[in-house]
Amino acid sequence: MMIVERECQKDRISELFSEEGPLSRVVSGYKYRKDQVRLAEEFWEAMNSGEVLLAEAPTGTGKTLSLLVPSLLFAQQGGKVVYVTSTRNLQNQMMDHHIPRLMQVFDAGVKCGAIKGKNNYACYRKVMHELKDADSSVSTEIGLWFDRTTYGELDEIASYVPIEWSFKFAISQEDCLGTRCPFRSECFFLKLIKKAQSWDIVVTNYHFFLSHLIGSKGKFVVPVDVLIFDEAHRVAEIARNVSAIKVGFLNIQRPINMLLKEVVPFLYKEGFKEADSLVKSGNNFLKLGKELFVNFEKNLKPGQVLSGALKSELFLKLKGEYDVISGELQRVVNDEKLDGADESFFSLAVLETFEGLRKSYEQLSWCTSFCNYPNWAYWWDGMHLVSAPVYASEVLKENVEALSPHSLIAVSATLALGGDFSYWQQETGITADRTLVVDSPFELEKQMEIWVVETNKKVTDFGYEKTISRIVEHFCDENGGRTLVLLSSLNLLKSVGEYMKSKTKQYNVYVQGDTQLSKLVTSFREDLTSVLIGSVTFREGFDVPGEGLTQVIIDRIPFDHPEDPIMKTLKALSGREYFRSFVLPKAKLTLKQAAGRLIRTEEDKGRLVILDGRVLSRIDWKIYESLPKVPYKKITLA
Repeated sequence: MMIVERECQKDRISELFSEEGPLSRVVSGYKYRKDQVRLAEEFWEAMNSGEVLLAEAPTGTGKTLSLLVPSLLFAQQGGKVVYVTSTRNLQNQMMDHHIPRLMQVFDAGVKCGAIKGKNNYACYRKVMHELKDADSSVSTEIGLWFDRTTYGELDEIASYVPIEWSFKFAISQEDCLGTRCPFRSECFFLKLIKKAQSWDIVVTNYHFFLSHLIGSKGKFVVPVDVLIFDEAHRVAEIARNVSAIKVGFLNIQRPINMLLKEVVPFLYKEGFKEADSLVKSGNNFLKLGKELFVNFEKNLKPGQVLSGALKSELFLKLKGEYDVISGELQRVVNDEKLDGADESFFSLAVLETFEGLRKSYEQLSWCTSFCNYPNWAYWWDGMHLVSAPVYASEVLKENVEALSPHSLIAVSATLALGGDFSYWQQETGITADRTLVVDSPFELEKQMEIWVVETNKKVTDFGYEKTISRIVEHFCDENGGRTLVLLSSLNLLKSVGEYMKSKTKQYNVYVQGDTQLSKLVTSFREDLTSVLIGSVTFREGFDVPGEGLTQVIIDRIPFDHPEDPIMKTLKALSGREYFRSFVLPKAKLTLKQAAGRLIRTEEDKGRLVILDGRVLSRIDWKIYESLPKVPYKKITLA
């Protein structure tokens, strides 16, 4: 793009964001913000210059509009933008609220759409199977939905049948047959992907984007010129999660049950000579698999990190039976008797058994070989063998580079520590060409205080839970409720919750786990003098502006548990640098996210109470880097 044209578009951005400009007419409660315009201009520059830009934009800066306006301008000129955010709810907000309003001030021609995770869409094969077996009333209603749906979105199905049916229909990674599915040409999801090729802006979420990017070795389902990571502090964590490999006895049992209950009876009926062998090897495989996992359960503790080979004589026998089953199924698939039956439910059962068994065996083999230790962590969670990359950068860097977008923009309210983005770059392997930190638009020094309480108790001390419960009670009483309490362990959550509910108060106490999360949140928002006691779930993405939340209490600096398998493997891998290079910066950013729950608007006021004296006493940790520059008050308990 010519420099003159780029400058013209910067003028267009200034015009759009001006006090009485087009955005003021379509965005409810619009206010001109100088930093919002600056962000939009910087994003526009990065899009056109081919830069990697990292930006920290605190709550209230209006980063969503700052991202979308230049994205729409870029798309108008033929560029393809992929906008990645953290949740389906945020995707819906973009598609139902932000983009339609902005389109009112942009010329027609820009096409936008959303791609959710695969499990939000129906599997054509599963729908056909259920239609065959469902009773007449249900099958009629499903048939109505089936005839009217375009992309099989499961959100639509509640209008026709109970929502539980959506779980039966959902695409799942475990049993998707991929290119081998005979219904591939009818696949709802593939139709959506085909349609998405014509979109200029694709809004998706991290789980889908990263699963596909990593699984496809640096490819995505649509072209990408500009890649936007919104809520970018979550990139590394989700990359690690989607890369994880997890296998339990049920993963082995599922395909073998299908083999014995659906495939073998048909083989006997049609006279396939492989039937006897499959019955014998199938039962042996099931028996050996069960014995293997019973041994794991007896000999391994939940959370135990593994580093030495688990493969035993049992596993070698299991491999022998797997080879027999695979070979026999391959012969069945290749047999001429199946010609012309590509869409029969028997053929599907054979394919599903074959793929399910292959996947579960490969997962089991990976999780018991430890070939990538210590770059990958391996552990037993009580029911499954699990493996995940210790460094998310190992899977992110090479795949983002292979995708090779023209430019990449990563934005979050919590991306830097003291203006330094080093930790995020270390975690993701993505190196910035340029960084940008925008100050909060709020007068935080006038709107909030931070109180640090020295409890003189360690987490491991006797009576710690009771001490924390009494302190929480004191501050909640003093504040007349209106408090969010964030606790770092489920045991402490239970103790404080039970203690607070045992008291007669002038405010209601809501505790995570007492009811559905959505009901809990609604109750707290509507009950303006209440207290909500929760865990890490509420550290981000939880907004209660106004008088209903004027105090946030955090029990301690949120260090990861030292027994966490990833942390233990990281310690073995990194040695002395483990704490200062990984544990400390992660805890500081997590604390920063939690502290951000308090002030959400210009009118909000309140205090942040941290029950951990180390915030001030451990000067070398520089915890202040993660907290707003506001008045502090230190309280020491006798």
